[in-house]
Amino acid sequence: MADAPLVSVVIPTYNSPDLLIQTLNTVLAQSFKDFEIVIINDGSTDNTLQRLEPYLDRIRLITQPNGGIGVARNRGIDEARGKYVALLDHDDLWMPEKLECQVDFYRRHPECSMVVVPHSNTDSPGGKCYNLRLAKRNGGLILRPLRESRRSHNRLIMQTSGVMFEKAKAEGIRFETRRGCMEDVPFFLGMFGRGPIGVAGGKPLMLYRRHSGSYSQRADFWYEGMKRLRELDAQGRFHEITGINRADLDKRLVVMAQKFAVIVKNIGCYDEAMAMYRSEKPFQLKQRQYLFLTAFPIRVWLARKQKQRKLS
Repeated sequence: MADAPLVSVVIPTYNSPDLLIQTLNTVLAQSFKDFEIVIINDGSTDNTLQRLEPYLDRIRLITQPNGGIGVARNRGIDEARGKYVALLDHDDLWMPEKLECQVDFYRRHPECSMVVVPHSNTDSPGGKCYNLRLAKRNGGLILRPLRESRRSHNRLIMQTSGVMFEKAKAEGIRFETRRGCMEDVPFFLGMFGRGPIGVAGGKPLMLYRRHSGSYSQRADFWYEGMKRLRELDAQGRFHEITGINRADLDKRLVVMAQKFAVIVKNIGCYDEAMAMYRSEKPFQLKQRQYLFLTAFPIRVWLARKQKQRKLS
């Protein structure tokens, strides 16, 4: 494929043209130029197509019936012509040197399954949402990403819009297609079994935008997402993760469940939080997470009582 670009930027979108155009402009402003932009219009019902008309000579636009973000991402990866795929949600932003840093890192470390960049979010746009010291220990290589992300309280590497991977190394790994349940986590867990992770850049190169339409603001996203992860694990979805990495995964899953249960509690969905607690109890016991098992029901009870007092 002589005319194929080195990088394919895959952007799924649905009914958010204002955010999409801002996102698209940060891709077009990249210092690295050997890329294509593949936009998967996931059945938008607004004026998204009209808003994209001025960009049609610079993008590949594919429209499909609405299937959800997991289906759209999988379609974008299938359509990608580049050696590398860079994922980008339609509401996040890139700094101009983002792609250049990742491609340079891949040239120096082709053994990586994924190369990611530091990121920040709109709650603190100048702050880092990762622990760069851990990445610097091995020249930017994360040899045990499941362990390191657990140690750094999820602040190390993973945001979908900061990820680049070699398409050939992702063969057979798919995003979850069930709606609203952390469709990206199964994909990344699968990739963890195929090589180390690289961290490119010494400052945030991607901005994660939080807003009211984000799935992360919904309790069922976390509750159903954790439930689905356990189902996939029981079905053998992560069979390539073995040995010490498997032990890291078991520990990582219980820490994720704790974090997600706290998020659901903080949203104010106390019944769902306790349902998650009950379903996770056998796994938490196996990993000897006694503090969480003891303290979490008390915290839910206190939060419920406090809310009741405010309403009375």
